[in-house]
Amino acid sequence: MDKNNKDRLESLNEMQNNHHQITPPPEVDLVIERGIQRAKQEKKRKRTIQGTLLTAAAVFLLLVGMIRVSPTFASALSDIPVFNKLVELVGYDENLKTAMEHDYIYPVDASTIAHGVLVDVEGIVIDGSRMAIFFSITDRGADLDYLTMRSLEIVDEDGKTFSAMHSFWGEYDFADTTTVRDKLEINYSSDTELPEKIFVKMDFGKKRDWNESYFEDTQEHPWILEIELPLKEFAEKMVSYDVQQYVDMEGQRIYFDEVNIHPTQTEILYRFDEENDYEIFGFVDLKLVDENGDVWERPGNTIAFTGEDGRRILYLDSAYFDNEPEELYLQGTRISALPKDQAKIKLDLKTGEIVHGPPEVSLEYFRFRETWLAVEVEIKGIEYEDGHTRGFLSSSVLTEEGEIIETARRSVSSQSGNSMAARVSVHFEEPLEERYVYLPIFNYPNYLEEEWKIKLK
Repeated sequence: MDKNNKDRLESLNEMQNNHHQITPPPEVDLVIERGIQRAKQEKKRKRTIQGTLLTAAAVFLLLVGMIRVSPTFASALSDIPVFNKLVELVGYDENLKTAMEHDYIYPVDASTIAHGVLVDVEGIVIDGSRMAIFFSITDRGADLDYLTMRSLEIVDEDGKTFSAMHSFWGEYDFADTTTVRDKLEINYSSDTELPEKIFVKMDFGKKRDWNESYFEDTQEHPWILEIELPLKEFAEKMVSYDVQQYVDMEGQRIYFDEVNIHPTQTEILYRFDEENDYEIFGFVDLKLVDENGDVWERPGNTIAFTGEDGRRILYLDSAYFDNEPEELYLQGTRISALPKDQAKIKLDLKTGEIVHGPPEVSLEYFRFRETWLAVEVEIKGIEYEDGHTRGFLSSSVLTEEGEIIETARRSVSSQSGNSMAARVSVHFEEPLEERYVYLPIFNYPNYLEEEWKIKLK
C-alpha cells in the first residue's frame, strides 16, 4: 500500500473510531426507499450486448490505469463501518457507488454545532460536474424527536452564492437514534470555476413543519460548515468530446456542443435553435452506444437544466471506470415537445377558465382571492411512455411578458391511468392586479420522433 493510500485509510479509520457507537439511522432506509421509487423510472443498469442498459457514457474516456485503485485498499475501505453506511446511503445511485468503491471519496474535516445539534462532514465525492457531501447530524443535548432542514445556502469565501443545483433529504427522525445521516448533492457545469472553499449555511427546525424553527437565535443560519474542496485531486479526471454538430428532428434543430465524461456522471451540453416551432422539454431515449451495441443511458424523459452560459445540461450515467470501446456514438429517436404557443397555460383569474393551452388539459379546481391562487390542472386521454417523467406544470406564475410574479410554495403531481393532475398553490405578497396569468409547462407527454446518430469516436 503506498503512503497516500495509507494516510487516507488512517483518516477513515479515525472516522470509524469517532463513530463506532452510532446506531444505524432510519433515514438510510428512507433514502433507499426514495431510491427505489426513483429506480422505477431510471431502472437498474445492466451490461449486455444489443441494447441492454449499462451505466455510463463513454467507456473510451478511461485512460487505462488513470485512477485505478489498489484492490487491497478498496477492500480495506469496505471494511470500515462509516464507509459502508455511506455506500448504503447512495445505494440507488450506481455512479456514486462505483466511484466510492474505486476509492473516489475524500475525508473532510468540517463540523459545526449549535443548540445541542452537531453537524459533521464524513466525506466528499467530487468531480468536474458534481459533488456529494456526506454528513451526519447528532443530538448533543437538544432532546430531538424530529428535525427539518428549513433552509440551506452555499457561498464562497467572498460570501457570493455558489450558483448550482443542490438537493438533500431534509427531514430527520430521531425517535430511535441520536445520529442520522444525509447527502448534499450539488450539480454544476464543467466550465464552472469552483472555489477552493465553500461554506454550507443551514438552519433547522425541531418540528415537521419547516416554517417553524423553535430554536431561539438571532442568526439566520446558526450552523455553518467550512469545507475545503480537494480541487487538485480531481482536476484532470475528465475526458471531453468536442462535438459541435446538430441534428434535426421533425424540423426542430438541436445543437450538441460537448460530451464530458466525469467519474460520477456524463455531461451532455446542448442547445435548441431559437427558430424552432416547438418548445422541447427533454429527450426520451438519449444514449451512448459502442461498436458492440452496449448502451449507456438514463431511462425516461430526463429533464435538463440551464447552465450559466445559457446552454442546456443533461446527465447520463458514467463509464469512467470501465474499459475503452473502439467506437462510440451519441444517438436518440424521440423528444418530448409542444408547439411554443401551447407551452404555457393562460388562465383567466376573473372567470376561472383556461383561455389557451394544450387541447388535452382541463381545469379541475380553481380558487382565487387577491393574494392567493390555487388550481388543479389535469391532462386526460394520453398514453404515457414507459419511464416518462411524471409532473408537467411549473410552480411559477408568470405575466404575459414571461416575468415571474411568484413561485408556488407547494406543487404536487399525481397520475392515475391515462390522466395526470398537477396542483399548484401560490401566495402573493401583494394583491394581484393582472386578469390573466400564465402557468408554464416544463414537461409533456407529446413526442416528436426521428432517428439520428453522431459519431464521437
